[in-house]
Amino acid sequence: MRDSNGCRGATALITVIGGVGLSMGGCSSGDAPRNGSDGVVVTEGDSESDSEGLPDRSPVVEQVVPLDLATTPLTAQCFDLEAAPQQWSVAPQGQLWLRMDAQTWRVVDRFGADGTQLLPTDVEALQAHGSDRALAIIDGQLTDIVGQLPLPMTWPESLAAPVALCGDPSTDGNGFVVAQGLVHRDRGQWWSWTSPAGEAWADVAWLAQNGGACIGADDELWLGRDNGEAWRITGDLAVRVESLDDAQTVVLVDPLGAAAIVDQRLLVGDHGAFTDYRFEAGEVSAISAGGESLWVRAGGELHRLLDGEFTHVQLDDAPVEAETLIAEAGGGLWTMTDGEVCHLRPAPPVRVAGIQHLQRWSEEMLQIAVELDTGSQLGDARLDDAALTLTDDGMGQLRAAPQTMDEGWHLLEIDVNADGAVHTRRLRFEQRRAGDVTWEEHIQPLFEEHCSGGACHGPSVDDGTRPDLSSYAEWLDRENSILERVVVQGDMPPFGSREPTWVLDTVLTVAEWFETGAEQDQ
Repeated sequence: MRDSNGCRGATALITVIGGVGLSMGGCSSGDAPRNGSDGVVVTEGDSESDSEGLPDRSPVVEQVVPLDLATTPLTAQCFDLEAAPQQWSVAPQGQLWLRMDAQTWRVVDRFGADGTQLLPTDVEALQAHGSDRALAIIDGQLTDIVGQLPLPMTWPESLAAPVALCGDPSTDGNGFVVAQGLVHRDRGQWWSWTSPAGEAWADVAWLAQNGGACIGADDELWLGRDNGEAWRITGDLAVRVESLDDAQTVVLVDPLGAAAIVDQRLLVGDHGAFTDYRFEAGEVSAISAGGESLWVRAGGELHRLLDGEFTHVQLDDAPVEAETLIAEAGGGLWTMTDGEVCHLRPAPPVRVAGIQHLQRWSEEMLQIAVELDTGSQLGDARLDDAALTLTDDGMGQLRAAPQTMDEGWHLLEIDVNADGAVHTRRLRFEQRRAGDVTWEEHIQPLFEEHCSGGACHGPSVDDGTRPDLSSYAEWLDRENSILERVVVQGDMPPFGSREPTWVLDTVLTVAEWFETGAEQDQ
């Protein structure tokens, strides 16, 4: 019934949850998935709302950003450019990929490295993920580039060819692909997200990003449609955000929500409320977000929003002149002018290997390594406020002992001493469920919480219409009907009696258990 990978590669399920469709396109690869995230769009319950969802009418509060602000001094690492790049992408660790001609990509690093990648000429889209790794769409094929070697990724035949991507769609829960719709990988499958009308998001104009990531800490994705509509989507809800309609630029801002340029003004917030910032320095012309920093160019001044406060940023006591802003997750900013690309930083760079900001992680062990800039010294390191010991490995990195993390969001903080001050690099990530799904550890507790009530599927209820599902054997015997009702139709448990803990991830756990062999125990 299953192949050796425990995967029905030719099967395409149409999953309906809350009345809105989620299409499963088939197995993503023969490799075990590593990370995860929820993913389906539903309509907020409103009797007056039609299939197009419930528009957000969030209050907007106006606030003036004065000229008289504190100043954040920057240092710079610059590289000469012989020509203007045709295309660019920033990696979560801060490397900037610049397409200089049809085949040549220049890769510059905030630590000063300067290299070249030679790629096929038909690269249509690219997301950098390190100094020698990127994900790209090459001639309509989703491709993992490692070194100079393009490795085509498995892509379901039932899905259209990809045209755009964001984040890291090679791992579960960390990115999206646009392919005549919005496609997301989770639990080893490709899932097509649909609009509240039950239709594919076939007209995606932009996806908001933050230093190489595009899914926020609330599992939210911000997208724009060709008709100018802006939407905020999570695994539970799709909200039309009218405040951001027709925005020129939208970025993901952790932890505030989103920031957008609307009519040369800056709007920042979540779908519950936005702040409309008016700058005395002038109209807003560019924004970019990375890590917890939002960079804003207004008039002739560059500003930084961090921890709720705006500051002017200056280089050598002078305003920063740059039209193109590309923020990276470490808190720094790449800028481009004619003939030069520069990395501007308010603090010494800190490179973290093993985990990335806003990453979903589902390996059983986490191994953290840190690289510091010349002249910097490690201060304290903390993981969820507990001291984290980092030891020099003799090869230029400081390493922590392997960590076993509880499920949920975690905060890594690294203090660096430089220039007589202490600078802190913060990085947030989510630990997802690790390991195989089994009956004893996952499915049986799920049944007992959601399905074993007196009027449900306990051993004393089997009346021919509500079968007893209290045993492993019964689940195996009724696999097809369980998949049909729980995963495909999505009407079990009944909507009116569902516990708040029955979420999309619960449904995906049931589907994954059957797809991977329905193991009884570890």
